[in-house]
Amino acid sequence: AGTLPVTAWVDNDHRAAVLDLLDHLAAAGARRIGLLTGNTTDTYTRLSTTAYLHWCERVGQDPVYESYPAHDPCA
Repeated sequence: AGTLPVTAWVDNDHRAAVLDLLDHLAAAGARRIGLLTGNTTDTYTRLSTTAYLHWCERVGQDPVYESYPAHDPCA
């Protein structure tokens, strides 16, 4: 029995997850929803930030977000 190459992974729909979460918070009464995000270009950061900005535009909320270095121990 040989070893299999490790080429597969499980991922999720980051955009849909962020949009669902934002809609849930708004439905629960949150009035000004912000985002704390990294400043890297990885897929999760890019998709979640883009989803947040699109959601803000859709619901008419001014975006409130901060980015931080991904490996900042103070973040």
